Amino acid sequence: MELIIVIVIVGILAAVALPKIYDYAPSSRTSVLKSVASALNAASANNHMLKKAGASLAVSGISNCTTIANVLPASSPLPSGFTISSQPLTSNSSARCTVRDSYGNTAYFLGWGT
Repeated sequence: MELIIVIVIVGILAAVALPKIYDYAPSSRTSVLKSVASALNAASANNHMLKKAGASLAVSGISNCTTIANVLPASSPLPSGFTISSQPLTSNSSARCTVRDSYGNTAYFLGWGT
């Protein structure tokens, strides 16, 4: 009898907990996408400032939003499954760039041309 009570309690807990666990997947995807967009924004802005300062560390030839991924540190490349829109950039100007994940979600970041 106690075993049946335990099974019923576990079943009720599972019925309540499992839907909540599955609700975390979309929000975690959104968080990852926003983090990637933030990293691209920071890398682009940092590279732009390095270029304006004449630093040798600056990456030249950023003429398209897709090439901003080249500015990311080697230890943190663009994760697989993410794509960046092909928006043209001119030197010393910015544009709104789009990054998409493999689920079709989009986020935006500011890209700077060098």
